[in-house]
Amino acid sequence: MKPFSKILVPTDFSENAHVALERALDLRQRFGATVTLFHAFQVPISYPNGYVFTIDIVNAIEENARTQMEKVRELAQGRAAELAGGASVPPISAKVELGAPATAILEEAKRGAYDLVVMGTQGRTGLAHLFIGSVAERVVRAAPCPVLTVRP
Repeated sequence: MKPFSKILVPTDFSENAHVALERALDLRQRFGATVTLFHAFQVPISYPNGYVFTIDIVNAIEENARTQMEKVRELAQGRAAELAGGASVPPISAKVELGAPATAILEEAKRGAYDLVVMGTQGRTGLAHLFIGSVAERVVRAAPCPVLTVRP
C-alpha cells in the first residue's frame, strides 16, 4: 500500500463521520501522516416567506460549527495519542468553511494536495439518494486523490 502523508477527513459531526475519523487515525498511526479535519456548512436555501438570513445568523451557524469542530479535534488528538502509546503525535488541524459540502471538500483536497480523503457515508438509497444525492459519491467521482468511504 502506498504511504499516505496528508489525510483529509471531512466531517458533518455524525456517527458515520466519527467512524471515518477512527479509520483515518489508524492510517495516521500506520503511515505517520498528518490529519486535517474539515467541515463545510451552508446557509439553508429555503426559508419561510418574509424570513431573511442576516449576517448575525450566518455568524451563529459558523460559530456553532467551529465549536463542534474544536470538540472533535480535541477528541481526535486524544485518540491519536492513545494509538501512539504515549509517543508525541503531530497536532491534528481543523478547518471550517462556508460552502456546499462536496464542492468545498473537493477544493480543499486540491488546495491542500492531500494524499487521501477519508469520509463517512450515509448509505442513502432509492428516492432519498436520487433527490438528496450523496456528498461522498460526488467527492469519490471528482477527487484529485484516493477516497476511502467508511460506513458503520
